[in-house]
Amino acid sequence: MRILTTTARRHPAAVAATGAALAVLLAGCGSTAPTTSADEESGSGGGWEYTDDSGQTISLDAPPENVVVQVNAAAALVDLGFEPTAVFGPRELADGEPDPQAGDVDPETPSVGTEWGEFDMESYLALEPDLVITIAYGDALWYVPEESADQIEDAAPILAVQLQDVPADQAVQKFTDLAAALGADVESEAVTAAQEDFDAASAELAEAAGANPGVSVMATNTSADLMNVAKPGFFSDLSYFQAQGVEFVEPDGGEAPNWHDLSWEQASTYEADVILADTRPNSLPTDDLADIPTWAELPAVQADQVGGWHAETPMSHSKLAPVIRELAELIEGADPDVV
Repeated sequence: MRILTTTARRHPAAVAATGAALAVLLAGCGSTAPTTSADEESGSGGGWEYTDDSGQTISLDAPPENVVVQVNAAAALVDLGFEPTAVFGPRELADGEPDPQAGDVDPETPSVGTEWGEFDMESYLALEPDLVITIAYGDALWYVPEESADQIEDAAPILAVQLQDVPADQAVQKFTDLAAALGADVESEAVTAAQEDFDAASAELAEAAGANPGVSVMATNTSADLMNVAKPGFFSDLSYFQAQGVEFVEPDGGEAPNWHDLSWEQASTYEADVILADTRPNSLPTDDLADIPTWAELPAVQADQVGGWHAETPMSHSKLAPVIRELAELIEGADPDVV
């Protein structure tokens, strides 16, 4: 089954905000284990083959050299030792600061598009690409514009890494398998050290959750009109935190697979001791939220137990470890009796 594209909006926050029709779209593809050819596994010459998470087997005459990667996926692969030929997707925030989702992608790496729906076909084709890699949420290929998807794929196959309903540790393993297939040394000293640090951070989070039981956590994405409460199983980071013992609010409303969208009048629908406020540009900053009365009245806000949710953290051990430690510190110091 070939993954389709959607032109919803730029973040997973908004993918499901349009309601039931898009929820059905996102529920489509499952995740399958990638496979590689015998030549690739042995490191010998010859063709290259890889089965992605849509079930598509990509077969090339030779290992890909010119690889164009969505920037968040590129950040994960860079941490594993693979350097993309070019990227697409945002690398800078509006204030000129680096976009966290770009991780350690070299700023000099060519780009074929930085905004949702933007894809410079002329620059892309000039690269003579062998392969395109992007993240998938259900059926949605991230930052691959629907109107040019066929032309993009005519030039090079699109390999999808499914992240919907995939915990972070499994997501990292997907990128590790892919990086290895692309020729990266995923057993290098740096990669091994990053995994050890990730494991240590995860143990710290589990210890914090166990030492302070009963701390309920709610992750939100907000706008002037809505407070969207995350369904943790959808998101790689939240579902992994949950597996370490973090007690997340589980919304039971909303038709979308990733959010229960609430008006500000409904902001008290779910109670939590701690709120993780989305730090992405499409979510209101906490300074602006302070002006919304129903936000200010939430128990976690009144108790000053609000932290950041870094929802576009690249799925790499090195980028996830500090985020995990930040959450561990927040939970360790939280009052579990706010609600």
